[in-house]
Amino acid sequence: MPELPEVQFVAQSLSQLVLNQKIKEVKVFYPKIINNSDTFVKTLINQKINQIKTYGKYLVFYLDQCVMVVHLRMEGRFAVFNTPQTAYTKHDHLVICLANGTELVYRDSRKFGRLWLMDFNYLTQDPFTRLAKEPWKINVNDFHQRIAKLNKNIKDVLLDQSIIAGIGNIYASEILYEAGIHPSKPARLLSLTDCENIIHYSRHILKEAVKAGGSTVDSFESIVGVSGNYQSQLKVYMKQNTPCPKCGNLIVKYQLSGRGTYYCLGCQKRKVIGITGGIASGKSSFSQILSEKGYYVIDADQIVKELYLEPKHLTYVNQLLNLDVNNQDKGLITQAIFTNSSLRQKLNQYLHPLVFAKIEKLINTSDKYFIIVQMPLLFETSYDQKVDLKVVIDTDLNNQLNRLMMRKNTNIKLAIEQINSQMSSEDKKLRADIVISNNETLKDLEKHAYDFIKKYL
Repeated sequence: MPELPEVQFVAQSLSQLVLNQKIKEVKVFYPKIINNSDTFVKTLINQKINQIKTYGKYLVFYLDQCVMVVHLRMEGRFAVFNTPQTAYTKHDHLVICLANGTELVYRDSRKFGRLWLMDFNYLTQDPFTRLAKEPWKINVNDFHQRIAKLNKNIKDVLLDQSIIAGIGNIYASEILYEAGIHPSKPARLLSLTDCENIIHYSRHILKEAVKAGGSTVDSFESIVGVSGNYQSQLKVYMKQNTPCPKCGNLIVKYQLSGRGTYYCLGCQKRKVIGITGGIASGKSSFSQILSEKGYYVIDADQIVKELYLEPKHLTYVNQLLNLDVNNQDKGLITQAIFTNSSLRQKLNQYLHPLVFAKIEKLINTSDKYFIIVQMPLLFETSYDQKVDLKVVIDTDLNNQLNRLMMRKNTNIKLAIEQINSQMSSEDKKLRADIVISNNETLKDLEKHAYDFIKKYL
């Protein structure tokens, strides 16, 4: 869909070709694109095109007695012919014949565009009353206050024409890239400085795009045969798997609210939270509560289980541990690695890179801003260096032993070996940003989780 720069350039292009010309005839081939088509033709006859303006994504033709409003939608465009045409294409739906012989043809392969007539007070009427100000007229403080309580992601906010007018999918990605803000970040978390950057780059990018005639990334033409050039200046849009021009990290594409969205892995980071703790400490229960509240949780243990489902990985594990187990029997694997540190190290050297790669892929392609990574060996694997907040779920030794003894194929000896095979609880707490106690009931743990959400998410 043409955005503000493309629509402004359409207005500029048409202004050079059809201004001050009187309308002599109007041909309508597809009435459904015109509101009030019965009076549309009669009203246009003998009116002069005095000026062409824009508001957001709307074209406004100022005539003698009214305005003609055009919304191009997905594929709408105008063709201008210096002489009357003898034939038209199947996508030509409206022809405005001017006194000097010029024909202004509205062409739309999707038939989504719309045209209608309004009086000169159109700004006080729908759809314009539902539009916010354009970026160069919007007040930063007003913008910040408007979005301060919105939980929707900032990219969707920029696409909401009732909050800021004229920005579409292409320029939202570009603006957020320049502002260093991840597209999935909830609007309520943006600071006043973030909002200042967004408005600053909105103004700068849109003005530069207007100068370049807009962006032709699919099929946009300001008028038929005239394409935009700003696509050569795009930094992230449709640049997936290429290096960021600022930091060298990859540009990634993912789906956000059904739209292809682009961002830099280095310049526009998400908030990644690592959840860890000793074995049977309750970290899975805590993560499950977050998941039930709608937060995206990546479970490292679950990824390992999925790897075991792949024959090549299970074959390697069996060979390494001299076992013959299937993917449903992990008890023997657990016993083998917790009683032999050398084998455990070899298995970890094989599995951990695979797990990390899967986690990174899930993070990069998720539509969530907050990512919860539940990982038992967060500190032991040094993955804590990749998270923004380190949370340790802590419980006392008796609770650990009791919970482990309730598990299949676990006796007191194996339970103690499993606990001792990991970093001590005290060491984990020293490295943590947040320590959450789980020595009470599940209901108490839920309360801790809700308090955590309120304070950090």
